[in-house]
This record gives sequence, structure tokens and C-alpha cells, in this order.
Amino acid sequence: MIEGSGQKAASARYALIISALVICLLAVWWAILLPRAERTVFARVPVLDEVFYLDRSVDPDPDDQGYFVSPLYPRLIAWSGSSVSPAEDQPVPPARLRGIRLLHVACWLGTVLMLFLISRRVLSPPVMAGRALPYLVWLPSLLFVLYRPAAIFTMTILLEIPLTFLVTLFLFLLMGPRRSWLFPVLTGVVLGLAGLLRGTVLVLAVLPLVMIWTGAEGRGRRLVATLVLVLAVLLPLAPGSWHNSQRAQTLKGPTLNGGLNLYIGNGPQANGFYVEPMRGDRRRDPAGRGFLAQRLSLSTVTLSQADAIWTEEALTHMRQAPERVLGLWAKKFWLFLQGWDMDQLTPQEGWRQQVPLLNAHFLPYGILVCLAMAGALATWRKMKPMGWWLTGLLLLVAAQSVFFVVGRYRLVLVPFLCLLAGGGLAYLLAKVPTNRRILVAWMLGGALTLLIVFPWDLQAVKERWRPLVLANEAQRWSVVGRAENSRADLEQAALLYQESVEHQPDSPGPWVGWAVTLEALDRRGEAREVLQRASLQVDQDLEIRRQLVGLLLADGLRSDALAQAQALLRKYPRDAETLHNTTVLLAGFGNIKQALVTAGQLVEFHPADPRGYLDLGVLLARSGHPEEAVEAFRRGLAVDPGHAGLQQNLELLTR
Repeated sequence: MIEGSGQKAASARYALIISALVICLLAVWWAILLPRAERTVFARVPVLDEVFYLDRSVDPDPDDQGYFVSPLYPRLIAWSGSSVSPAEDQPVPPARLRGIRLLHVACWLGTVLMLFLISRRVLSPPVMAGRALPYLVWLPSLLFVLYRPAAIFTMTILLEIPLTFLVTLFLFLLMGPRRSWLFPVLTGVVLGLAGLLRGTVLVLAVLPLVMIWTGAEGRGRRLVATLVLVLAVLLPLAPGSWHNSQRAQTLKGPTLNGGLNLYIGNGPQANGFYVEPMRGDRRRDPAGRGFLAQRLSLSTVTLSQADAIWTEEALTHMRQAPERVLGLWAKKFWLFLQGWDMDQLTPQEGWRQQVPLLNAHFLPYGILVCLAMAGALATWRKMKPMGWWLTGLLLLVAAQSVFFVVGRYRLVLVPFLCLLAGGGLAYLLAKVPTNRRILVAWMLGGALTLLIVFPWDLQAVKERWRPLVLANEAQRWSVVGRAENSRADLEQAALLYQESVEHQPDSPGPWVGWAVTLEALDRRGEAREVLQRASLQVDQDLEIRRQLVGLLLADGLRSDALAQAQALLRKYPRDAETLHNTTVLLAGFGNIKQALVTAGQLVEFHPADPRGYLDLGVLLARSGHPEEAVEAFRRGLAVDPGHAGLQQNLELLTR
């Protein structure tokens, strides 16, 4: 007995030494990789959701109407010392974001360690024995290390890596002792924190609940443990929910984006992927409050009201065609498991080209899914934890499939896949010498899974996403080139934009980006030509024609600018930018009467826009109506009390 205890202690010390060495080596790897990554345009120019999270790290609730996205991740950015609101068209200094990236690296290393500890706890005698054990238990961790998107997301300002770490920590706690009261407390708190990052992971609460109710304890103890678990899950969620509920004057969760996400995943345009639900400034109005107010003819829409409107519209479409909803859900379930790496937000090829060291992380998602499903099908009856991991994976995929699929949403599935794949491979390597049927079952499972992961009928989608990836990278090169006056970077951006529009000529964003880049290269004639070509090929050409009017104005071509602005107003009669530009141009040509009409429309359609009052007041003053001009300036200052132009003009007229 004493000899066995000594061997067990020696084995534990040996495992501790090996794990410490591996983690140290991986930390050294990141010490080499991270500085190289920080020099790339991907790390220096945050876009889309990255910018939104960084904005919220400065002010989590800028409108004092509630938290729209995760209330936890922006706090992590702030606590790491990386709080910043990126300026328009300016790269962020790498040192500014180093704190959050180091936190990501710590979470990545923590995930590797947790996977090893889970594997070591599960893949132990009598399941496996012998000298190979210390090496085989590292298989799940090795698979995670080799998965390239995990390394890329570690360098990206998104919540995927902290979320993945918390979910892996939750899985580690599930494999621990369950008789102690620490089990429901710790699993609940960790799951609640993960839910503050993405609410769909709360579905994993089913696992500890089932474990509690299938245990040997009495009914009373099970009820108490269930109550403790529920309270522990709710504890991290409570502050954010209280904050939102106070502002909405009704019970709300810790985030107010569920309705919009439900609409994107199930509305009339839903196709399984992310689709743009509205026009507008997604940075300043991510919930589409202005869009909804204009569409519903309301003076204003609060964040809580927007969430309720999107939810009701989504549910209406879902009730009208339940068979369509079920088909979409099944398609999204498949998309979460199929092998195509969806990289429209984080272009893997671009990252790999700029950071060649990333070639060391070579494992594709499709191979990981095949290994995982083969391992699960072959061994879930022989290794009880495999059943728990498979159940957790399917629960999480089912919950996320209610909404929509983007590549980064699949990262939280990777720990489950690594455990299933690594556990299955380890069991296979240990048992094949004595049980060849395991190999047959494993190979059959892999062959069946290949049918799932193959991207059937997705070639058209992949081709459509190619220009999005190109435009994503082009935008970053353009920002850096304009900020640093680098012609080489601007030329690279122009080439990428050109390739993007050649692949997808009906998308306005790449056309506008291409024109802006050409303008920065002092190729203004080419920029005008690009915008004129785009206006003929893009249906939603508002931004394109706006850009063209601005460029014509800057070049002094006022007659052409007025013609374009008036044509644009005929198509978009309520556009504030065009109303303002048209007013200025008409006044410049001496057409004060028509300019007054246009300025009045700007005030009528956009009463919160101070430009309308400024335009109207200036025109009234020029046409000999100073009292009415004073009234217009005062109305504008009531809308925007700090507006310098309104204040200056009012003082000139009231001296």
C-alpha cells in the first residue's frame, strides 16, 4: 500500500514537472510570436466588433440605456490597461493593446493546461496504463495548440479566447469530486461568468444538473445542490441584469442584443450566416435605433425598445413559417460542424502571410471535427466522460444554432472537440494491440463524419465571402497607409480593393474604400471614375454617391456635385448628408429660395441634426430675416447646446 502511494506521488510529480516545462515552452513561443503579430495591419487596425468592444471599454453604457453587448469583456479590456476608443482611420499603437493580448495569451495557456488536467484525470488506469500515458494525455492540448484560429483569436480583440478558457475551466470542474458543496458553487460561478461573455453557453448548466440528480445523494440534498447551482450561475449575471432592468423599467438580461441576433438568424433575410439587418452606423448605433425610428415613424427608440421590436419581428416570422425555422436551425447545426474555416472577420490567409510562424499551427477545423466524432462514436460507451463531452458539444451547438453562424462562434466548441478527438485517439493507441475492433469502429466513425464536414453546396457562399476577406484586409492597409503616408501600403490596399470589387461588384463598401484609397494616393480622377462606375453597378448606392458628391466638392467641381446631389435626393429624399450638401451648393449658386426649402427639409426630417438649423439660420440672415435666423440658431442650440457654429452666428446677430 505504501509502495503504491509512493508510485502515485512520483507519477504526480513527474506530470507536474512535464506540464510546467510544456507551459514554459509555449510561453516562450508566444514571447516570440506576439511581437511579430503586433506589427501586422490586423493587430494595429481593429475593425467591426473589435472597435465596438474597445469603445465600450471606455464607456460601457454611453447612452445610459443599458449594456448592448457583453458587460464583462469590455471590463476585461479596461482592467488589462488597454481601454481605448479608436480614432477614425487611425491605427492603434501596439503597446496600447498589449495588456488585453497578454490576458488572451494567459487564457490560451490556461486552456492548454486545463485540457491536459482533464485528460490526465480521465485517461488514467485502468483505462490506460504504461509508459506511453504521460505523452498520450497531452493529445487534447496538442490539438488545441495546433488549431490556427485559436492562435489568431488570441491576438484579436474579441471575447472568444476568454470565453473558451472559462468553458474549459467549467469542463475541468465537471470532472472533479461532486460530493462537496464546492461543485455546484464553482461550476455555477464559472458558467455565469462565461454567460456574461456569450449567453448561449448557459445551456451547459444541464450537465451539472444531470450530474447532481444522478448522484447517490438523497432527494433533499439534490434539491439544495440544484438551488445552490442556480444561484451561483445567476450571481455573476445579476449586476448587468439589474443595470439593464433599471433603465428599461422592466426585467432584462445583462445584454440587450438578443432580439437583434434572433432577427438576424430567423428574419426574412436569414440564410444561416450573418446578414446585415439594416443600414446605418453600426459603431454608434449597433442596435439600429435610428433605423427603427425612421421605419416606424417614431421620434426616438430606446435600446430596450429596439431589443423588444427586433424580438417581436423575429418571433412573428418564426410563427409564420415554423418549417422554415426548423430547416434553418438544422442548416446552422450542420454549419457549426462542417469543415470550412469561416474567416471573413479574421482572414487566416492574410495573418499567415504576415506572420509565417503561424504555419506551425496547421490543424484544420474539419480534421478536428472528424477526429472528435470518430473518437466519440468509437469510445463513448467505454469512457464515461466522452458521453458528457459529446452531450455538452451538442447542447452548445443546438443553442447557438438558434441564432446565426460566424467562424468565431465555433471556437468555444474546440475544447469539446479536442477532448473527444484526443481521448479517442489515446484510447485507440492504447487498445489497438489487444482489440482491433476499436480501430474498425474509429475508422467507420471518421468516414461517416467526413460526410458531415464536407462543405456541400457552399461553393457559392465561399466565393461570395472571398471579396469580403479581401476588403477586410484592404481596409486595414488603407488606414495604416493614410495614417503613415505610406504609398506602398496604400498601393497594397488599392490592389486588394480592386480584386474585391472584381469578385463582387454589387457591394458598396469595397468601392468606397477603393475610392478613398485612390484619393489618398492623389489619383483623384481615378477615384471619381471608380465612384461613377460603382453608382451604375450597386443598387444600394447611397454611400457611394455621397462619397462622389464630397469628392466633387473637394475638387471644386460644384456644378457636377450639385447635379449628383440632386439626383441622389430624388432617390433618397430624407438623407441628411445630401440635404446639407445640396443646401450649401444651392446657396453657393445663389439659389437662396430653393436652398431654404432644402434646409427646412433637413430640419423637418432630422430635428436632432444641428446642421439643419445652422444652414437655415445662415440662409435666413443672408436673405434679410435676422429675427427668424436668431430663432433658428436658438432652436439648434436647444438640440445641441455646445455647437460652436450655432453659438458664433447667434452672437453675431444679437450684438
